[in-house]
Amino acid sequence: MSEIQRENQPEGGPEKSSYIESLLSHAGIAERLRKAEKQGDSGDQDLEASGASPHANGDLHPMTQKAAGWYEKVRNAIDYGEGDQIRRRAIERLLKRRLIFEKNEDMGASLLEDLVTAGYVDAALATDENAAAVDFIVKKYTALFTSREHSESSDPFKKWTRSMAAIEIYRLLFPNDLEKKVLETWLSILKDSIKVDPSIGRARFTSSLRFVALRSLLEQSNPELHFAALEEAYPTWTTLSGKDETFELGSTASELAPRIYDLSRNVDEKINDPLVWYLIKKIKNSRIAMELVKEMIFLYGDRARDVLHDKVKVEAEIRNRLSAKYQKLTKLVKDNGKRALIYILITKITIALAVEVPLDHLMFGSVDTFALAVNIIVPPLLLLVMARWSLGLDSKNTAKIQKAVEHLLKGKNEKIILPASAGSTHVSFAVMAFNAFFYVITFSIIIGVLVAFNFQLVSLTLFLVFIALVCYFGTRVRSAASRWRYEAGHKDSLSLAARLLAFPIMRLGRWLTESFSAINFFVFFMDMVIETPFRLLLAEFNNFMNFVRDRAEDVM
Repeated sequence: MSEIQRENQPEGGPEKSSYIESLLSHAGIAERLRKAEKQGDSGDQDLEASGASPHANGDLHPMTQKAAGWYEKVRNAIDYGEGDQIRRRAIERLLKRRLIFEKNEDMGASLLEDLVTAGYVDAALATDENAAAVDFIVKKYTALFTSREHSESSDPFKKWTRSMAAIEIYRLLFPNDLEKKVLETWLSILKDSIKVDPSIGRARFTSSLRFVALRSLLEQSNPELHFAALEEAYPTWTTLSGKDETFELGSTASELAPRIYDLSRNVDEKINDPLVWYLIKKIKNSRIAMELVKEMIFLYGDRARDVLHDKVKVEAEIRNRLSAKYQKLTKLVKDNGKRALIYILITKITIALAVEVPLDHLMFGSVDTFALAVNIIVPPLLLLVMARWSLGLDSKNTAKIQKAVEHLLKGKNEKIILPASAGSTHVSFAVMAFNAFFYVITFSIIIGVLVAFNFQLVSLTLFLVFIALVCYFGTRVRSAASRWRYEAGHKDSLSLAARLLAFPIMRLGRWLTESFSAINFFVFFMDMVIETPFRLLLAEFNNFMNFVRDRAEDVM
């Protein structure tokens, strides 16, 4: 640290690590650039000069937007997603619909209008410049897919390229350079904190660590991790824009298509490397601390250095932020629980019950009303209980996190050792035996209780399916809160036993969810049958309402 920095540091404040100091300098520069951009913008520019679309001029009728908003709520309820994933998946869904039904690559303006109408994008982003950029992204990935020899419409590569195009459109509309700098800073800190066994290999460790940081700190989903791998392997492709006149799109796509296709098929192996999941657990506490630092930098910008150099201010800021976060997370878990409940009721239980009644009649000549009632009532009730169970976010948790942030700021990071077994895919016979033992114990207990209540085969099977789905989704809805629960080095025996017994049920629930997602008839019906005519009807209704408004103004 320089003498000037030492003189400006408040008395008693912790000396910052070099990584944090570099990040704070970048945050200050980014903040000043944002202010300069705002000062350089003319607040009185008209819409034509700014390149805004007609929707930015109030051309979107409020009734149209409300109708579109309600549709999106219904659509999201039957295709479960969380956070920013909903917005990204909406872009992909709207993009898919236009590519299938319109066969037109010049869709930037209309796609942005759909996003504005549905409430996913602010009208100020629906500019001519963004529309042109979206058009180029669509053409770029369409050219990539069609350049691959013997490609078929059912080829998974087509779906993959569409997903990558949606993510690039999302990044175009919602860029965040400071977030990237935070990510790189944390990666540098982790590399200095982790001692790796030579057998793991430096390249594998570096690749896994990046996926860990993207998944844990930025909460990126698998498609976004695929895009990160594409971005790292072929940066010239992901940064390619319509403004670059030094290339020919067709030849560039033809050259890269075979290699990018291979990447699309192999990246899942790297994302699901056992080393990734091992690291995610080990760096959780560091991630919590870094996320709080990130939030304070985003909030204070150029003034973040003054706050983070003052121990009293840092502790007060952490207490206030965590207190607000705990309240928000409690509400979020309850809301996500309701959404998950609706999702399960609509897409899973409704179909399953439609099967149970006729099968009971066919196989046993009557319907067991008690078993039917249990299958209807118990799983949703269990999900509601899980959504309202204690989240473990209290003052003790806050104190532990404060200490972790202090260590991060001082550069006294927790040292982590990665043994050779951390990245091993080999599972010993003893581990498989224990795993099988708990599977047998868990399902034997559940089946034994159900048989004691005279459950028949169909009702018993459906109960297992419902409970597995509920346990999996209950864990998912609580995951937002678990992100902020500091992990102690040990767990009590009761908690460990509960986890071991619940693990087989949650694994079954995950497998069922992934299997059902591929045959979600409700999603197919809404996307292929309802959405296209609904969007056309909305557009015509909006035109009609604007026509009535204009004529009314003429009469006045």
